[in-house]
Amino acid sequence: LDLDFVAYKSGAEAPRGLIEPQIPKFTSVVQQADKIVLTWTGGGTLQSSAEVSGPWSNVPGAASPATVTIAGPKTFYRVQQ
Repeated sequence: LDLDFVAYKSGAEAPRGLIEPQIPKFTSVVQQADKIVLTWTGGGTLQSSAEVSGPWSNVPGAASPATVTIAGPKTFYRVQQ
C-alpha cells in the first residue's frame, strides 16, 4: 500500500462507517528443510527479489500461507497491496 499524501487534523474523528483497509503484514516465517512458509494477513500479492532494492516480481499462485523453495544465498519477500 503506497500513500503519497496523508492528512492529519488534531482532534478530528474518522467519518462513521469508514472501513480501514487491512495493511499486509507478515505474521509468520518458518523454515522447513529447503522451504520457507510465509504467512501474512491483509491480502495482497507476494513478491520476491534477489535485492532489497528490487526489481520485484510476483510469486505466481502465492496465497497465505505460501511455501517457497529456498533458492540461492538470499531472496527478499514482501507483500504488495
